Amino acid sequence: VNIPPKSGKYVGDADYVEVDIRSTRPSVFAGIMGVASWPVSARAVGTDTEAFGGSFSILALDPSMCDAMLLSGNGTLTVYGNIQVNSTCHNGALRRQGNGDITVDVPSGACNVVGDIRDGGGQGTINCVQNEGAPLIEDPLRFIGQPAMPSLAPAAVQVSGGSSVPDGCPGSPIPATLAAPAVCQFPSSYAGEEWRLYPGLYPGGLMLQGGTFYMEPGIYWIGGGGLAITGNGAITYSVEAGGDSGPDGGVLFYNSEVPGAPAGPIILNGSSANIQLHPLDDPTSNYEDILIWQDRAVDIPDIYDVTINGSASDMVIRGTIYV
Repeated sequence: VNIPPKSGKYVGDADYVEVDIRSTRPSVFAGIMGVASWPVSARAVGTDTEAFGGSFSILALDPSMCDAMLLSGNGTLTVYGNIQVNSTCHNGALRRQGNGDITVDVPSGACNVVGDIRDGGGQGTINCVQNEGAPLIEDPLRFIGQPAMPSLAPAAVQVSGGSSVPDGCPGSPIPATLAAPAVCQFPSSYAGEEWRLYPGLYPGGLMLQGGTFYMEPGIYWIGGGGLAITGNGAITYSVEAGGDSGPDGGVLFYNSEVPGAPAGPIILNGSSANIQLHPLDDPTSNYEDILIWQDRAVDIPDIYDVTINGSASDMVIRGTIYV
């Protein structure tokens, strides 16, 4: 047993264990030709996956796509956890271009890529331990069953303001139903008003463009149409039950579809909306710490499934985004 290995690809690397077993065994068929014994050996090298930085902030699951993770433009991406890219692409599974930087801000922060890393163009840098040819990390949530479709969400409650609940929203004269899905949209004209929203089924989607929204803890099951929080007059907080501040409780947006309402994207546009969202906080649930989860059977063609746009904003988005 050698720590570190004395031969092979990981020679000298103390994160690995090499086991080399050798023996001499009696011959069977070779004995006919006068060979009485035969050398037999086996060698294996192993490591605890924590050696690759098992605490991931970004885990790109696509097995072969080039540019499976791409940073371009002038932005700076600071990640407080390691990066893992599962793609086997050898023409840039992870690519950085332009003047933007990638920084993994944890001790010995790593960018682990099954394929290769391409860094080119502009003045930006990749600031992490770059491990090409890293082991593939399987989907850590693959054994968790998806949230069951709940009943329709309770009626939205007005905290302040003079407008009525918009059509398509729970509590309106014409709410969305499974038989007649429709987007629940608070347009920009609702700016300055305050509303409390509740978890449950939203068949047709949810769009918040104006107003302050206190999102009660739980699972918001988006049945088609997607989720959009955008607009200069939109302020959205995940809050404790009955409160108007604080991360306690948290929310999970589950993005799926229903008959008559195909799935839409999730757009969190913090460049124009004040968004403060924390993930589900329920130790008894399989879904703790997940903020966004897209139905595994859903693919949204010709558009990004999830867009998080920061710009000059105070947007806080925490938790796992699982697409």
